[in-house]
Amino acid sequence: MPSPTWHIHMPPPNDFPHSLGLPVIPARLLFNRGIRDRESSRAFLCPNKRDSHDPFLLPDMDAAVTRLVKAFTRGETIGVFGDFDADGLTATAILVKALEELKVSVIPYLPDRTVEGHGLNTLAVGALRGQGISLMITVDCGSSDVEEIELASTLGIDTIVTDHHVLPQFQPRVIALINPSRKDSKYPYNDLTGAGLSYKLVEALWRFLGKDAPEHLMELAAIGTIADVGPLQGENRYLVRRGIEHLNHTTNPGLKSLITRAGLKLGQIDSEALSFSLIPRINATGRLASASISLSLLTAPSAEVAEPIADELERYNDTRRLISRKAIDQATS
Repeated sequence: MPSPTWHIHMPPPNDFPHSLGLPVIPARLLFNRGIRDRESSRAFLCPNKRDSHDPFLLPDMDAAVTRLVKAFTRGETIGVFGDFDADGLTATAILVKALEELKVSVIPYLPDRTVEGHGLNTLAVGALRGQGISLMITVDCGSSDVEEIELASTLGIDTIVTDHHVLPQFQPRVIALINPSRKDSKYPYNDLTGAGLSYKLVEALWRFLGKDAPEHLMELAAIGTIADVGPLQGENRYLVRRGIEHLNHTTNPGLKSLITRAGLKLGQIDSEALSFSLIPRINATGRLASASISLSLLTAPSAEVAEPIADELERYNDTRRLISRKAIDQATS
């Protein structure tokens, strides 16, 4: 086996720790992460509301909120199409819970990993239309689903896309395409995940309705951001920090049940606990069965509903760990 090659960062200038007002080691760690001044240091170490940007700076946010309010007044049923990974799951859960708080009829749809794969598909469009939806919101996907969204339009479904993936050459014709990757985007931060964008849509809607932002939903945005390995800088760092604070006092029955099954305690949850305990459990059903099981846990209305679902997730997670262990044994034998 060849010897490892070490690449050592250049040390910061001698006066750098003093310029940040920090000891040498923390200052060097920040320097290695590209942080060069006191203000950047503050933002990294103590993210706060100033790191969260106006959601209406996102492209088409006005159009999306206007269409949503029209749907409320007409009593329309809204479909939310997500993805089966933890980012897509939490993004879907954020919108479902927010719309339910507004007493809106909402139908979520998560595709089957094996049968449908990633992204919007004609099967899903037909199923949602069959359940009476006239407005569809895609989360963590949709930017490249031109044909599927065209089909939805012919069936009488308007579409709002929220997505953070790179845009293709041709985009779908939609009511709103909320994607910070758009060239015309004025949003100052480009690294929000699907869950982060879902929360920004809710934040904009709540502001339009004259309501305070539902910060408790940040706990789901934090899970999705960490699960999707969103860079923990800028607004992502703020979302995760506030989300974990809310998570440590959560009243969400599903999350409380999941935390108990993972052997964790409220008040002691951090990003490591999310990465190695909660997120694998949320992901397990989408990989071995149906991601809708995890979604039903995250949106469960009571402990009575949540507890048996949490037990089911735990069984799937045990199976996932066993499969992983066998694969490692085979690879190393």
